[in-house]
Amino acid sequence: MATIAVKGDTFTFDVCLYSQADTKLLQNTPTIAAGDFQRSINGDAFANLDNLPIVKPAGSESVEIVLSAAETTAAGTGGRIMVKWEDVADAEWCSGYAVCWVYDAESQAQSGDAYAETALVHAHAATIEAAAVTAAAYAVMTSGPSFRGVIANIPGPDHFVVTSFIGFGAGAFLSGAAQYQVYVWRDAGGLGAAPQGEMQPVVDYNSATGDFEHNPFTVPLVAGDEVMLLHPRVAEMLLVQQNTAAILADTGTDGVVLTSTGLAASAAAEIAVAAWANTTRTLTVPTATPLAVVTTALPAIVTGVGYAYTLSGMTIPATWAKCYVTFKDNPDIDTDARSLVQLMVTNPGNPATDGLIRLNRAAGVLAQGSLVVNQPAGTVAISLTATASVALAVTEALWYDCKFITAAGVADRQAYGNVAVVAGITRAVT
Repeated sequence: MATIAVKGDTFTFDVCLYSQADTKLLQNTPTIAAGDFQRSINGDAFANLDNLPIVKPAGSESVEIVLSAAETTAAGTGGRIMVKWEDVADAEWCSGYAVCWVYDAESQAQSGDAYAETALVHAHAATIEAAAVTAAAYAVMTSGPSFRGVIANIPGPDHFVVTSFIGFGAGAFLSGAAQYQVYVWRDAGGLGAAPQGEMQPVVDYNSATGDFEHNPFTVPLVAGDEVMLLHPRVAEMLLVQQNTAAILADTGTDGVVLTSTGLAASAAAEIAVAAWANTTRTLTVPTATPLAVVTTALPAIVTGVGYAYTLSGMTIPATWAKCYVTFKDNPDIDTDARSLVQLMVTNPGNPATDGLIRLNRAAGVLAQGSLVVNQPAGTVAISLTATASVALAVTEALWYDCKFITAAGVADRQAYGNVAVVAGITRAVT
């Protein structure tokens, strides 16, 4: 059950309690004692309600719950209050809960899509229609494709906190292809100043605090800025629109604006003009200098099945001290700590550090993977156990590379490419 309240106002709603003796029937005149009804504000610890609920009307099955003005004020705009009820004596009625969302507006109605159970209005009849529109818009703004909120505080550089985004669970907004983008909907000053209209990817999310880390904007975010979290597919459509507008506004090297009707012809003309304007050059690769990096697509990883593949054709430094093979889905922004798979082996080997060191952006179990380097042969054998592979999400392409660190601290990448992760039929690994 979900309801909507107004910040700073008392809020009253009613519930009925099912009988423990016969859960098909409501409990008539339920006995309510202190501690039976508790609330949690924005995910904080549960505590007794400020007002003890009462049976109203007397002798009925209906229980009246009144949230105090202090409680709705503490929740704040976009906050939530969860009310749970449990019969402390464990004798009469069954447990249950309700979630109350808190907003500023004088009028709030619930969207049929988001909250089908109840329709509650806190306003004059003349404002009901406007409230319904507001609630419907809110339902769109807080669903899978997008989430909208107001920044409460800035805990550090490239971080912000939105309290209404607390509690979505570890890994939300981050998993694989569903890495959300932060879009600045409106700057706090309301003047359309930067970074309004800018977008950057979510780098990390703390479900317990609503703290988001992101790539830098041209101007740092501040408390009061309104942001939207956009699903990557929604963000891609916005980027296409922005990039297309930039292309069409570009006068180009020949001074011709690339209009939508003449885009292909004008672009071709610009390429030709730019190419012929440059000095003729001969591209060469000396025969005595072979290309050092091997590029290859690896065989697909099948979830729930052990994986083994040997990279070959590499020129491995004789003084190598460490070798890494790393898999990422977004190498442009992912740090090594956010690797989906990272394996390491040292020279000489060390069982305390060698093996699978990262799995799904968390610490791995060393024994669930390994690398075997054959320096004279120029090969690295990669292996993952079925227990490790079954934890990976299915994806069309992960990016990988194989890098060596020499004893002198020189980094030498020897191979890179991509690999798919496909679903195994049987997922059991034991």
